[in-house]
Amino acid sequence: LDSRALHALLLWTHSYARVRALSRREWDDQQPEVHRSLRSSRPGPGKAIAINAPSTRPRRPRGHANMSAKMISSLSLAVLLVSAHAQKLRVAVAGDSIVAGSKVKGSENYWPAVMGRNLDWATAGNYGFSGRTIGPESAWYRSEQHCAMLHDGFDVAIVALGTNDAKTRLADVRDQLVNRYKVIVLDLVRLEPRLQAIFLCAPVPILRSGGDFDADSLRFVNDGAMSDYVEEVVAWARTGLAIHVGFIDHAAAMWDAVTDSGDPIDDFYKDVIHPDARGARVLGLSAAAALDAWYANTPPREPADWGWPSCAAPAGTRSFRLESEDEKPATNCVFDGQIVEDGVDYNQESNAAGSLSYRNVGEFGVVQVTDGLRALFYVDYCSTPCVTESFRLESYLDPPLPRPRVSIYVPGRIESARVGRRRGSTVETVVDVDESSDPDTSTDNWGYYEDSWLWAQGGLRADFEVTYCMTDLDPACTTTQVEIESASFQYASMAFPEPITRARIFSVESTTVLYPLPPIDFVVTPSTPVDATTNWGISESDLWIDKGLAAKVYVTHCPPSPTAKPTLAPTDATDAPTNAPTDTPTD
Repeated sequence: LDSRALHALLLWTHSYARVRALSRREWDDQQPEVHRSLRSSRPGPGKAIAINAPSTRPRRPRGHANMSAKMISSLSLAVLLVSAHAQKLRVAVAGDSIVAGSKVKGSENYWPAVMGRNLDWATAGNYGFSGRTIGPESAWYRSEQHCAMLHDGFDVAIVALGTNDAKTRLADVRDQLVNRYKVIVLDLVRLEPRLQAIFLCAPVPILRSGGDFDADSLRFVNDGAMSDYVEEVVAWARTGLAIHVGFIDHAAAMWDAVTDSGDPIDDFYKDVIHPDARGARVLGLSAAAALDAWYANTPPREPADWGWPSCAAPAGTRSFRLESEDEKPATNCVFDGQIVEDGVDYNQESNAAGSLSYRNVGEFGVVQVTDGLRALFYVDYCSTPCVTESFRLESYLDPPLPRPRVSIYVPGRIESARVGRRRGSTVETVVDVDESSDPDTSTDNWGYYEDSWLWAQGGLRADFEVTYCMTDLDPACTTTQVEIESASFQYASMAFPEPITRARIFSVESTTVLYPLPPIDFVVTPSTPVDATTNWGISESDLWIDKGLAAKVYVTHCPPSPTAKPTLAPTDATDAPTNAPTDTPTD
């Protein structure tokens, strides 16, 4: 093994929770003895087991002897998989039918598979779903494949969407594509703590109009408007995300292949939308080249550690039914909160052997069954820590600032929101909200949608008090709003009594800023990159600003974890008395 592979090997053995669930067939092929020994075990967090006997018995009470079993040793399970995948990063591809391999014969010819074979440092997972869009109609991130991708985990994400968004009936919502693409990007960044890079793809050309695609659809994709939207999201993400953000131009790759071969573009397609195996190979090699260029200059990074939440009592229990087919898993996201350790019970309803696995992702849990298992599940979950902070939104109907709708990303799952202070003459249509609403269909002039986007429209300007929940917040942490300013060309800092874990600008108060700010909807963390143009950030226990910036900032600071337990006992022989007591003076 080279140094990179050895480093990855150690990380896998250390980070048990990242081991992906194996299907029964993979267990049989790799570890038949272990597979047989697990048939009667209950799964632990991030584990997979085989289940043989069907059960018609009702759910047993908690603590019943027949329902409890020891968790699989996390390190042992990790060691079983080291030989196959430990030295490789996992690349997950989200997308539509072109990713899913529609019209391509043989899964080994789907473009994510072609890409994976050409990356000696990675394995590839395919999470394409036919008909899916950036949104709002048939949005990919509302599909089962979204849950499955989060369940399996990934180090690198590729998003290849946009073709179905060009359909004629969706022309009226194309101006929303940039914001909705941001939802996907920020969702993946927030929910997968070990994510190191994300790549967005420009869609392939559409050959001819017909069916769901008219002449305007062709122009939208083939003349570059859709690609421009994707590049706009890439540029936006690069200004604030502490990971690599890349662009894969599948449209250019396809045209280059046509030019180089001298063959007509129809020879690379099965129909007017879907590439055939030859076209899929072009897309796979294009993606592999982009990822290789990133990886060549990227040192291996230890995945973020994550564990199970600890709470005095579960916040609640959810029940749902999952039914898997022999070759297709079934996955469910438990959006109510993180799954409590050892908190999954089930009643099996199938005769087929199957496997079950579950894990926590971000602020919620994911349960997956495979290989024909059908069962009714009961899942205990914990609520995640929540905070209440202010967010300012200002929409304008008239010049010089015509912004009829504005929105901002909230770095967590919104539980509720209310108008704190109105800043204009337009009156809010509702004072507080506690459920998501789509601004396109809502009759209100403010609200939140897709869990994390706060929006205002119709000329409403206000400060909103938003309660949201996030898993990276320790209950012992404190969030404080402060005001800090620097003079032109000068540096200023503010010290806090504890290490700072995150900061967010609430409002910019200066007019002398020489460099552009990162988008205010990004949270700055200790790992956020800093360069010569950066004019604010955090460093250990200090908040700092530079170059004339003045702003109100929310700062979250947390007590450091204790490094050793306190003791009142002597720690060394020299701490004990060295002589017996005496009544006579010693000197």
